[in-house]
Amino acid sequence: MTDLLRAASDWFQGVRTAFASGPVTYVSGTNQATVNATVGRSNFNIDQDDGAQIIVQSRDYLILASDLQAEPQPGDQVIEVTGSSTNTYEVARFGAEPCWRWADSFFKTRRVHTKLLGAT
Repeated sequence: MTDLLRAASDWFQGVRTAFASGPVTYVSGTNQATVNATVGRSNFNIDQDDGAQIIVQSRDYLILASDLQAEPQPGDQVIEVTGSSTNTYEVARFGAEPCWRWADSFFKTRRVHTKLLGAT
């Protein structure tokens, strides 16, 4: 019997990638690849030693796991060209959270957390 939820998720990931994403360059060490990514964001609550809490927002990239050669690591970069601007983002951990998490229940898409390094 067909798993309808898995089939629907596969369909959605294909539609998201085809119609709601754009090309970015993913750089890991000396390797780089152009992949399609959907832009998102995540909020992180980070507790400080003095009891204060900082809220940090990351720019996330949803990328098909099959498009990445390896698991994202802190320090990897995502380069995004928007109009005449080139923005470089660094894959980063925020607080105790990992630098990426699965974006779907069937482990097809990674949500990669980044911070802006600079724009040119």
